[in-house]
Amino acid sequence: MVDCLVMVDDYLQKVLALQKLGDHKSAEKALKVMLQKAPNDPDALHLFGLSLHAQGRLKEAAEKIASAIKHLPGQAMFHTHAGVVAVALGDFGSGMKHYQTAIECDPEYVDAYSNFGVLLDLSGQCEEALVVLNQGLAQDDQSVNILVNRGKVLVKLGRDVEAEASYRAAIELNSGIAEAHNNLGNLLKRQKRYDEATTAFKAALTARPGFLDAHYNWALSLAGTGKVDEADDILARLIGERPEPHFFIARAGLMQAIPSSSQDIGLWRQRFEEGFDILHAKRLKYSGDPLSVPVMNFYLAYHGKNDRPLMEKLSEFWRQACPSLNYISNSIAPASSRRRVGFFSRYLKSHAVGYTLEGLLEGLVDEAGDEIEVVLISLAGDEDKGWERLKHKVAHSLALPHDLMSARKVISELHLDILIYADIGMDPFSYYLSFARLAPIQCVFWGHPVTSGVSTVDYYISSDKAEPCKAQDHYTEQLIRLGGVQTCYQRPKTTGNLTRREANLPEKPTLYMCPQSLFKIHPDMDQWLARLIKTDTNGRLVIFEGDPSSLTSRLISRWRPVFGNAIDRVIVLERTDWNGFLAILRLGDVILDTWPFGGGNTNYQAFGFGLPVVTLPGEFIRGLGAKALYEHMGISDCIANSPEDYINIALNLGQKQELRSKISSKILERSELIFNDTGVIEDLIKFLQSVSISD
Repeated sequence: MVDCLVMVDDYLQKVLALQKLGDHKSAEKALKVMLQKAPNDPDALHLFGLSLHAQGRLKEAAEKIASAIKHLPGQAMFHTHAGVVAVALGDFGSGMKHYQTAIECDPEYVDAYSNFGVLLDLSGQCEEALVVLNQGLAQDDQSVNILVNRGKVLVKLGRDVEAEASYRAAIELNSGIAEAHNNLGNLLKRQKRYDEATTAFKAALTARPGFLDAHYNWALSLAGTGKVDEADDILARLIGERPEPHFFIARAGLMQAIPSSSQDIGLWRQRFEEGFDILHAKRLKYSGDPLSVPVMNFYLAYHGKNDRPLMEKLSEFWRQACPSLNYISNSIAPASSRRRVGFFSRYLKSHAVGYTLEGLLEGLVDEAGDEIEVVLISLAGDEDKGWERLKHKVAHSLALPHDLMSARKVISELHLDILIYADIGMDPFSYYLSFARLAPIQCVFWGHPVTSGVSTVDYYISSDKAEPCKAQDHYTEQLIRLGGVQTCYQRPKTTGNLTRREANLPEKPTLYMCPQSLFKIHPDMDQWLARLIKTDTNGRLVIFEGDPSSLTSRLISRWRPVFGNAIDRVIVLERTDWNGFLAILRLGDVILDTWPFGGGNTNYQAFGFGLPVVTLPGEFIRGLGAKALYEHMGISDCIANSPEDYINIALNLGQKQELRSKISSKILERSELIFNDTGVIEDLIKFLQSVSISD
């Protein structure tokens, strides 16, 4: 901070040398001697304040720097460092005033812009922070600090492309800035660009070998690719070096996306439960940003177990460990004649969640627009063509910054009567946000069909046809059973006709298509899928590449000993966009629903094209979707009662063209019953209008 000071006094030069060496006690002694001779010397007072600050003596530091300013009020550096000390004391208001004054004193002093931007960011004023940092960059486009801090703000604003460019510009100027590499790695990790993220984290560690947070983030990146054992080793080593709370939490929350067996699932779940039991019993506290510890319930849901006990434990742990999550808005809206209902999700776009809710939102506005005002809420940077299409169906829409504090403030200012999470548990942001009380009534839809476990979520909005009799036992929320099918789904459409050859698929063999995300394929399915493809030697099992692609190799490795030579009849297709996926789906002969976690969108899509879906109903809503749709259509031919029955149905359909055509015709004839179902809209409107909003 003091490199740019021009000192002519030998004594001050000695002090500067001591401060550079980190010997602040010796510097303090030297400054005391000097101030006895020159008590009003502003440079000495300023340096004295810096040494006191370095020793954690903040109040004394503030006094000394204030004295320096008194004797030399126009020095931008003094005001900037006064701001640093004020912020350290928790006085953000004084910090901002000092930074503003520093800029007024010397508009070319870029450190003031950098620090001011950081403080505005910390205060939840991301847009204002970006303005200040851009002003600083206009003064000096070579400022590495400003480029790095600007990247952080741009990430929160969802402007990932610009953020990446800002980080890379900083690295180009100084490749030894570990923070720039680490931040870039986190950005790439979030985008699932794991190989690039690994390169960035390694560069951060080269620049600063003892940078534990870079090791930590690398571990999370490895976990995202399915290399959970490697991630666990790194986290265990970090805990040994420095027992930080987020290291413990991240390690307890590790979960394998593609487990090796049912026994493996049991071990991971046991580890998860025991880990958080221990941390809860120790009353571990975490004061950092929970978004840096992405522990939630995502992969648990695919194990076929009742997750309520685990999700309650996880929620209780977070409430205790991270008090900042327990936010209560002071802008809770009173009940009114026209209810304001917000829908939040990161996936209100060209995504399964967005497609599932599109018809429902449109119907809600059309049928009850005078009584219910719908507000769509997404996260900045997630907007795409699907979001643009959805937001034009409602009165209001907005995108939140990638910062919990700022996001909560924005939602609070909407004065919602009801806040509906389209999903909780699909991503960390929705999960951690749900801990806050931002509206009198808070609900969750079944975008991620499992309980949140979070006490501030009051209702779980589901379907009567897709929930078993005792389903309330599966939820911490009060279960609301809407009539009809799950949603008002619009019949899928495709542009153009794709041939098998164009899709890199064989033209003659029967295509048994399992189009689900790979983590939905439970290990219990393996032997039955192998039997299917071994029995029908003319058939091919078609799956889509995982996200990330490393999950594919892990699944194929799990299958290889079970399938034997039949593994050569497994076709892995590259991931594609929505229209491309629909075009390929139409080419399938038999659609294989996964169990115990079945399909959602894919079932609607398959039925829209008249494709038979073989399903084995499960115990929870996430395994009952296809059965519910079939029953609504009055069709039972493809509903199995056992794994063996499942395979037999699939084989009959695959090997008997006439049977397949018969069932396909029946589906096409009756599928109108499951599309554009307004019954579910009517029930939702009744619930939204009748639910009590008294507090």
